[in-house]
Amino acid sequence: MTPSSLRGVELAGSTPPPPPPPPPGDVRYGVVTAALLNVRARPGVAPDNPVIAQLPNGAQVTIYEERPVDGATWYRIGDSRWVHGGWVRLIQEPPPPAQRRGIVTADVLNVRSQPGVGHPVVDQLRQGAEVTIYQEQSVSGAIWYRIGVGRWVHSGWVRILPAELAAQVAAVSGVSLPVGWVVSASLNVRARPGVSPDNPPIDEVLHNQRLDILESRTVDGARWYRIGQERWVLGQWVAAALPKARPGSIRANERWVGVNLGQQTVVAYEGDTPVYAAMVATGLPATPTVQGVFRTWQRLASGKMSGGSAATGGYYYLEGVTWTCYFYSGYALHTAYWHDAFGRPRSHGCVNLSPYDAWWIFQWSAPGGANSPAVYVYAG
Repeated sequence: MTPSSLRGVELAGSTPPPPPPPPPGDVRYGVVTAALLNVRARPGVAPDNPVIAQLPNGAQVTIYEERPVDGATWYRIGDSRWVHGGWVRLIQEPPPPAQRRGIVTADVLNVRSQPGVGHPVVDQLRQGAEVTIYQEQSVSGAIWYRIGVGRWVHSGWVRILPAELAAQVAAVSGVSLPVGWVVSASLNVRARPGVSPDNPPIDEVLHNQRLDILESRTVDGARWYRIGQERWVLGQWVAAALPKARPGSIRANERWVGVNLGQQTVVAYEGDTPVYAAMVATGLPATPTVQGVFRTWQRLASGKMSGGSAATGGYYYLEGVTWTCYFYSGYALHTAYWHDAFGRPRSHGCVNLSPYDAWWIFQWSAPGGANSPAVYVYAG
């Protein structure tokens, strides 16, 4: 079983989960030697300790603690972030600070999980987007830039900013709503909205790929989204995260999650400010997700879930379900490590999230207290 690697997106003004604690006196540094190194919430590979993130080859990490588990050494590289020490080479000096920044020159620039065109597209950047360059690597004669963890772009479409200009550039702005994700295996891109012989496909986007929604238009009764200059996709196959007004029963400074059943997306808010968006899978028609405004009544880092009946499609028993926020009776926001079918109803009523997205919301909402986050489930 391979947990979904799907990730949502941090929005402009977001407050990420708590950063790692200050390093102790014996802090060490390392470099990832595996092609991809799994990150887990605690040391070990138990079923109730799923992968929450992955680091690419060459990523540099700060090691705050080490612990032996089942004969292997594990390193803590952040708050609730552990990696297997066998795939980390220790180095003597701390990672050098980023010294270069660049600006995207292509209309749309694909971001890939690893350097090279043979790796999956995990995101796209629009012309003018600013990036920080942490590392470069040559693949098949081309230079690729690492602009984040598991995020690589072709250098041919990035113009390096002069040092004096880069020093004046503010941090990269977050993405803004609306955004969407492809829910079909692939989706045709056309130069204008609509299907006609003179408007053939010019490209395609892939399953789980994030799209910036720049414009919406209805043609022949179908909704189309513009995702770039002369780049349109059929909205039927896109799960869109759209802004939603805060209900009056949720306080102006409260952390809450809006669950859009129609779009199968969630948006996390701090008061009226959206800070994170992701795809989900909610209840099937026979087991719908309850609607309304609720507050978390129990938070569990890990636990088991069971229930169901013949009338609702069968029984289930699951161990090691992580990052769970129960918000009404047995309904919860939680990790679904057993499928990668987000963007369409799938569950017995709970709100399924990918391991990373469930972790993000669980950690982000923790400062709000035992009854955080509030949850607003609506039809969309």
